[in-house]
Amino acid sequence: LGDDWRWRCRCEEARLRRLSDLQAATAPPHRPALSEASARLAERHAAASSARAAPARSAPAEPAPLDPECTFRPKITRAGRERQAKTPEQLGPRDAQRRSSRRDKALEERTRREMAELKAPKVKRYNGIGSRLRLTTDVEGVLDRIERSRQAKLKAAEKDLRERQKREDAECSFQPETKPAPAFVR
Repeated sequence: LGDDWRWRCRCEEARLRRLSDLQAATAPPHRPALSEASARLAERHAAASSARAAPARSAPAEPAPLDPECTFRPKITRAGRERQAKTPEQLGPRDAQRRSSRRDKALEERTRREMAELKAPKVKRYNGIGSRLRLTTDVEGVLDRIERSRQAKLKAAEKDLRERQKREDAECSFQPETKPAPAFVR
């Protein structure tokens, strides 16, 4: 009974050694290994990013070949194209907050840029020469002068229109003969 037990222990130890050797031989080398499809995708991504970084000016780039494993091709239907986009309020409260904060930031940036442009202008002083509008000296008369200028332009345009109409009428050769209406019609 004792020899049989020792023999079994030795067989078990040998079996465990063979299993550990087999496991060590088939274990991964602790380095990531990419499948063929992943390697192709990585190559295409690297080629596309390098093409984006330095665009070729000579010839337009050809589209990347389609991967046979990627079979899904999204298409926008006519109904989807005609449908109105959802507002952020319809999508959710977080989207509405995000959009409003983005809009507020853009508005602040735009007003900041406008205010930077609207700083006090640099005015050069010329001795004895003033403004034609006389904004600072004759404030009340500015609007009157603007109105008079507008009226003068309007009268000139009407006069020009009447003269043009007279020239066109002079070119007309047809002169109809009219007779007074009979008494019973009056």
